[in-house]
Amino acid sequence: MIWGFGSNDDFQLLDNKVEAVRDPISLEQVFEKCQKVKEIYCGRNCSFFLLEDGTLYSFGQNHCGQLGIGSHERSKKIEAGNEHGIFTGEPLKVRLPTMVSTFSGQFVVLVACGTAHTLVLTSTGSVYAFGCNTSGALGLGRGEL
Repeated sequence: MIWGFGSNDDFQLLDNKVEAVRDPISLEQVFEKCQKVKEIYCGRNCSFFLLEDGTLYSFGQNHCGQLGIGSHERSKKIEAGNEHGIFTGEPLKVRLPTMVSTFSGQFVVLVACGTAHTLVLTSTGSVYAFGCNTSGALGLGRGEL
């Protein structure tokens, strides 16, 4: 059984109803593959489930593409008021575990999460980096995304 608690501002605990979870909640009601989860990895505002078969799922904050599930482009604000705005583009917060399809057909062995970046090691020894490159975190040079 998988339990979660703490901050949930970015749905990193899979509960769409609350911003903070003080008492542990079961995540199995939301993610039917919980019984196959081998490892859990957490970044600042995101989480990853690594299944026994090497499949990787991610959820939570995706403002820099640190979930590995799509574009790292930020949403564009198209209309704004004093306390609100309307945005277009890909959602920055992913509410449900989403398979990281980049690794389909590969076996993920290990995941390391930073503040807004992620590193993935596959069984072939390949290392992948995605998300924010603040201070060169992705190994691409300083400040590139």
